[in-house]
Amino acid sequence: MLTINRVMHWWHHLPMARFPYCGEPLKRFSVTLSTATLPDGYLFNQWTNMVPRANFVHLLFHKSNLIGMTVVTAQIHFTARLDGSQQNPPMSVPATGTGSFTLSSDLSRLSWTISYQGLSGSLTADGYFHVADSGRNGPVVKNIALSGDPASNTISGVWTSTDATQLLTPALVDSFLTGRAYVNFHTSANPDGEIRGQVNLATGVHFTANLDGAQQNPPVTTNARGTSAFILNPARTEIRWYITYRNLSGPLTAGGHFHVSCNCPLGIMPETKRSWL
Repeated sequence: MLTINRVMHWWHHLPMARFPYCGEPLKRFSVTLSTATLPDGYLFNQWTNMVPRANFVHLLFHKSNLIGMTVVTAQIHFTARLDGSQQNPPMSVPATGTGSFTLSSDLSRLSWTISYQGLSGSLTADGYFHVADSGRNGPVVKNIALSGDPASNTISGVWTSTDATQLLTPALVDSFLTGRAYVNFHTSANPDGEIRGQVNLATGVHFTANLDGAQQNPPVTTNARGTSAFILNPARTEIRWYITYRNLSGPLTAGGHFHVSCNCPLGIMPETKRSWL
């Protein structure tokens, strides 16, 4: 794990919109990881003692021009890291995934984005939410992906208390709030599940970023996608992240970075603003 000893306190300054600018790289986080040279990958890391004040932060993966904006939102947030080690029994597989989940303040609507990559084959059963404690297997409570979906994919969905079937009930909301819900993807090689991720309540300040080429400046047409979840600790001294990206056009040529952008052409930061860094 790579740890940087600078911290960025940007949460008071993030606009609730995307801006297509690129700033200076603040933190290189992928080049030291085992997946850094692959077109699909999963990153888990932390960044401590960050720099104060920035308008907003974005991620940039070089070679693919895959970009995603971090956004602060105000409901109840959860994250999930998916891998084979959380299966019961545990499995040794290269597939990984990242999920970001938001529960509305009235507890009636759960939305999610999940990216997974590297499964042994396409899904042979739906992807599901299950309910059980970590290390235990539990019943299916919600379908979230379809049989035949590809081995690497990004999925999004919404689950509400008024759905025609598989309603989001108060008991299921309680399962999420107490860490007893998990995500599972099933393949032909592993019909009982190949990767699993417990859905955990995010403590501290939560950020998400969905990565695609459309957010580049100028926009880039690409099949590459990614999902990211970030958690800033209550002391605001450390940020942890989970990132899954897939379908880059080739190996990374310059790693992946956090960038800070200002509202200036091409994100070139004026000298007067370099004091932020």
